[in-house]
Amino acid sequence: MNTPPHTAQANGITQAYRVRGPQDAEPLVLLHARGADGADWAGSAPALAAGPRRVYAPDLRGHGRSDWPGGYAYETMRDDIRAFLGALGIQRTVVVGHSLGGAVA
Repeated sequence: MNTPPHTAQANGITQAYRVRGPQDAEPLVLLHARGADGADWAGSAPALAAGPRRVYAPDLRGHGRSDWPGGYAYETMRDDIRAFLGALGIQRTVVVGHSLGGAVA
């Protein structure tokens, strides 16, 4: 998951994300801790994608290559992820979060 991130327009910002696994596999969204980004999951993502899962690791707002229009409210980040899922056409998924990502999840 150290490949250059993809981007999606969601909740009024550009959100960067990494993706791994078969296109038609069930999605799994991994949310990183404060001060990190989606690349933080690079060690775990290959095994999770082999499940098989389609693993998405977005950069939360203000982290990595995602926009930061100001503010880090959990509710805003939650709305970012909801919009991110909508932009990618993901209707149902498992969400796993670490630290800040856990609060957002």
